[in-house]
Amino acid sequence: MMEKYTADSLFQVVTVEKGIINKIPLLFVWPFNLNFKVIRKKSEEFKGPGIYCATYKNEVIYIGSYNSSKPAIIHDRWKKHIMTFTNRGYRLGFNSVRNHHLIPETLRQYFDQERAWRYCDTGTVTSPNRLLFVLDNFEEFKYSDDNSLIQDFSFYYCQMSQTKDNIIHIEQELIKGLNPRCNNGFDRNKITSERLTVARVEEELEKLNICNK
Repeated sequence: MMEKYTADSLFQVVTVEKGIINKIPLLFVWPFNLNFKVIRKKSEEFKGPGIYCATYKNEVIYIGSYNSSKPAIIHDRWKKHIMTFTNRGYRLGFNSVRNHHLIPETLRQYFDQERAWRYCDTGTVTSPNRLLFVLDNFEEFKYSDDNSLIQDFSFYYCQMSQTKDNIIHIEQELIKGLNPRCNNGFDRNKITSERLTVARVEEELEKLNICNK
């Protein structure tokens, strides 16, 4: 039902030494020194509206929606996600210096070393729940500077003939019911020992009978 796209078929991981963010010339240092260049060509299969999920080692870690009629979900959504899920993207920011205490201490030091601009809207903003996921996996992420970094990530997509409001409602209900760990709505009081799988997401979508495929 949901079409699978492995991350290493969508992106080429490349090191970035310098660039411009918010009109400011910057030098990028580890760990925020990687770009994820989109290598998959645009096509109708990447248009909205639809529901998608992201997996790491076959566990669903994030559920999202896409409503644009442009075939650009990879660039608009998934590129930003892979930057945050690995905590290696050169544009990564945390949009609240006031709440920087929510960043795990092990990772906070990397934001603090570029405090002047990491604590703002860089166009690719992470969240406390994503950073907790990173904390659990950073030993695997921190020293990989090529596509081995993303070989265990995949994205799944289900296009739908639905209105924008319906798509957002479906997304919210899936997040509430399935509780993926990187979503803002993640409830730690509902953690179970069972890994959330794509098949489980598909079961919920099957009940609604709304996927185009």
